[in-house]
Amino acid sequence: MDMLKKMISCIVAFSVLSTMFHLNKTHAADIDNGNKITQLKELHKVVINEQLSIDIYVPQGDRTSGKQYPTMYVMDGKYYFYNAIAFQKSLRHNVNKSPEFIVVGININDLPDNPNLRRELLGDSADKMISLLENQVFPYVDKHFPSNHTRMYFGWQFAAGFGLELFSKRPNLIEGYFLASSPMFSDKRIPRLADTLQKHKGLNNYFYLTLGETELHATSKHHTLSKLLKQHEQNGIKSHYNLSDNHNHQTTPLDSFTSGLEWYFSDFPDMTFYSVDDVGKFGGASAVKEYYNNRGSRYNISPKVGKQARFSMFRHAAKEDDWETFQSFERELGEYELTDKSSEYWFKFFGQFYQKNTPFRAEKLYKQAVEVHPTSHHLCHF
Repeated sequence: MDMLKKMISCIVAFSVLSTMFHLNKTHAADIDNGNKITQLKELHKVVINEQLSIDIYVPQGDRTSGKQYPTMYVMDGKYYFYNAIAFQKSLRHNVNKSPEFIVVGININDLPDNPNLRRELLGDSADKMISLLENQVFPYVDKHFPSNHTRMYFGWQFAAGFGLELFSKRPNLIEGYFLASSPMFSDKRIPRLADTLQKHKGLNNYFYLTLGETELHATSKHHTLSKLLKQHEQNGIKSHYNLSDNHNHQTTPLDSFTSGLEWYFSDFPDMTFYSVDDVGKFGGASAVKEYYNNRGSRYNISPKVGKQARFSMFRHAAKEDDWETFQSFERELGEYELTDKSSEYWFKFFGQFYQKNTPFRAEKLYKQAVEVHPTSHHLCHF
C-alpha cells in the first residue's frame, strides 16, 4: 500500500508538470457579465474583485450530453490548483480510479496596502470570505459550468482552519473537506463545530485530516477534532485522520491530493477480484451489485456491474473450475459473454472451461472465436 501511494504521488507530480504545459500553450480572452475570463482550453480564469480571483478547470467532454460533475474548491489555488487536476487525469487513464470533477482554484490576491489579507479573510474576517464564496463564487460556477452542486473543499494551514469554520456556519454548502496541517483548530472553532454537529441531523459530510508527526503544536487539537467527528458517524459524518510520518507541514497537501481523494472516492473504482474467495469476502455477487447501484446513484453513471469486476469474477470461477459458483454469478449478473475484442487466449480459456461443464456453450463460443480470429492456430486446441 505504501508503494502504491508513492507511485500515485510520483504520477501526480509528473502530471502536474504535463498539465501546466498543456494548459498554457494557447490563450484566448472573453468577457462574461463583467468578469474577465481567460480561457486556456480546459482552464478559465475569472476575476471576482481586486481581492479575489478563481481558476476553473472543466473536464473535456461532450457539452451536449448534459453530463454534470462534482466540484473541488482549492483554497490557495495558485499553489495547489494543478494537484487536483493531475489526480483525476492520472487515475482516469486506463485504470479508471477517479471520477472527473471540476476544480476551482481560489486565489486571494496580495495587495500592497494589506499584505495580511489572506490571514484576515481566513481568520478574523472569515464571515466575509464565507459570504464571497456563498454569494458570488459558488453561484457563478454553478451557473456557467456543468456542476452537479456536489462540492469539495481543500485548505492548508489557515485555510484548513477556515474550512472547519465554513462547515460549522454553513453545513450544507460542501460535502467533502480536506484539511491539511491546520494550526488554527482553535478553542472557539472546535466547540462551534460540536454545536453544529449536535443541532443538524442527517448530515452527509466527509472530513480528511492530515498532519505531520513533527507538527507537535497541533497534534492535541487534531486528536480532539478527530474524536469529535467519530462520535457523529451515526449522523452521517465520515472522517479519516492521518498523522503522517512521511509528511511535514509543507508536504501534507500532497497526502490530501493522493490518499485523501483516494479515500473520498473509494466507492468509485471498477473493482478487481483476485479469487472466488475474494468475491465471497466482499459479500458475494449481490454485494457487488449493491456497490455498483450505489456508485451509479452517487456519481450519476450506469449502475451496471463494471466490466473489470465482471471479468475478474467469472475469470477466477473458471480458473478454479468452480462451475457452481460460475452459475451463481450468472444468476446475479446475467450470462457471461466474450466480446469481439476479446483475445484468442480468453476464447480458449473459457472454451476449455465450458467443454468440461457445458459442451453446448463451448460449441457456441468456438463458432464466435473462429469468426473473430479466423486465422488463429491456437483455437485448434480448444
